[in-house]
Amino acid sequence: MRRSPRHLTIRSACTLALAFFGMSSMSGMTAVDDVFGAAGNAVRDSIEVNGARFVYLADVSIDTTQGEALSSFSDWWIGVGWDVRRNPEFMGTMSTLDLVSNRPQLMLEHHLTLPRMGGRLGWNVVYSQPWRLAQEEVSDNAKGWIAESGSDWPLPVRQVILSPDSLFPEPDTLLAPLSIGNAIRIGGFWEGQKRLGWHPRLGVSFSLWRPQNWFLHQPGPTFESWQTVNASDTFEAGSWWNGRWRIDAGGTLDLGQRHPGVRAATQCRVLAYWVPGRHWGVNLSLAVSPTRR
Repeated sequence: MRRSPRHLTIRSACTLALAFFGMSSMSGMTAVDDVFGAAGNAVRDSIEVNGARFVYLADVSIDTTQGEALSSFSDWWIGVGWDVRRNPEFMGTMSTLDLVSNRPQLMLEHHLTLPRMGGRLGWNVVYSQPWRLAQEEVSDNAKGWIAESGSDWPLPVRQVILSPDSLFPEPDTLLAPLSIGNAIRIGGFWEGQKRLGWHPRLGVSFSLWRPQNWFLHQPGPTFESWQTVNASDTFEAGSWWNGRWRIDAGGTLDLGQRHPGVRAATQCRVLAYWVPGRHWGVNLSLAVSPTRR
């Protein structure tokens, strides 16, 4: 069958068009491969839209200098501390509250971190063992009390007695009837942002429970003045409010740091304390947090 010249012309045009699109597709795939080759180890991915496949590069940028602001949170702390205070010098009368006790103190604290305030607030409970006077054990012949500096006895306080004698009264001394007492005080505190490596700390506490405070009087200057002194005259109870308040001020040092801006789980504290109307000294303590991971 003989075909017309017009039919041959249409067939030739279709063949040329298919050849052109085929070369364009091969050129496009070659260009994509060139891009991937230049990208090196970049992650490849693709999507298909209406039967057409599109290949692209997945690029993720992470800025490690930015961090999410921490919200308020709380944690618990336990610790042990010591009050450092030299033996006081008594003139005429001494107080059992002022007698030095080297026994450690146990602490339980609850901290609330407030990023907006730039620090933390909290409350604490402190257990200590001050000296307790057993007034029922005071000698009937006691005429006063003295403090012996440099004595080997942990508590250099003695009661002066006047033993009755048929010839001549003879003064003597006995150990003071003091024993270990129990005391609990509660308080609140504030810790600020770090300055020169330390976090400033300020606290106020109140003694809820403690041994009775007794004032111990020194004996008179002469034996004659002792004749009319009874044992009950040598000591008297102090006011219930006397020496109840305590003020602490100093700094907290974090031992170790896991991440910038995150407080460590171990602290060392150096605080100066003052009991209004009684005494002052320095408190050294170490605290850890079992709830801070």
